[in-house]
Amino acid sequence: MFKPSKRGTARIAAFAVLVSCLVGSILAIPTVASSASAPTGPSLTIRPENGLNFGDQLIGTESKSRQVELISDGSQPVTLSIVKIQSSPQSGDFHITKDGCTSKTLPANSSCTIDVSFHPVSTEDNRYNAKIVFPYSNISDSVGLQGSSVEPIVVTPTVLVRPDQEVGTTGTPVDITVRNNQQVASAVPVLSESQYFDPARGQFVIDNGCNVAIAPESSCRISMSFAPRKGTGDYFEVYLLGVGPGNQFKMVISATATAPKGHHTKP
Repeated sequence: MFKPSKRGTARIAAFAVLVSCLVGSILAIPTVASSASAPTGPSLTIRPENGLNFGDQLIGTESKSRQVELISDGSQPVTLSIVKIQSSPQSGDFHITKDGCTSKTLPANSSCTIDVSFHPVSTEDNRYNAKIVFPYSNISDSVGLQGSSVEPIVVTPTVLVRPDQEVGTTGTPVDITVRNNQQVASAVPVLSESQYFDPARGQFVIDNGCNVAIAPESSCRISMSFAPRKGTGDYFEVYLLGVGPGNQFKMVISATATAPKGHHTKP
């Protein structure tokens, strides 16, 4: 005789036994150790791992020293040979100021440090890249060095091309920025008259906001606008700006004067 209630009970009991077996199998799976063992043999970790970036440094000055740490994290001691800076022609602008690693043997879990400074002297390329090489146990490891040089005085822009301007009108002023990157005040900037100035034809109107010494790490501005008075055609002017010894700049300005609207030249 069919009894659904008993059969249902039997099915539930069988399912419970199956679940119990599966749980027991899962619990019986061996676990894998999560802790990592130290590398076998000699091994080095370098900090900072991304190297040293000295940022902007004034040409002819030296940065504060920054430190690289070498950590022996292997199962055997690390014996270092000669630590040196290597790379581009400008690598001589990076200097090891204190070497605590050359010819040193580092037992496991010990470290040494190297101090490095940046002293740019060249104006040919303002970006510098090099690396410190650490030879040890027939292995050579390294860490990168980066830096940029900046001029004591920077003038931008030094070439100005103004849009066409009608005779008898004055154009929109354009600023020339003079930046003092030094830690001390600059000399008083001296702006000379244009070599090609012709008051009969027209002129570039100058509002000189750089007539006093520029404070440390500050800027001033020279505003120039084109105001042709007479005669159409191209204008070309050259001004000289001096900001102390060794900081001489040439500023070139060009513009075109056009006839006033409604004015017609005779054939």
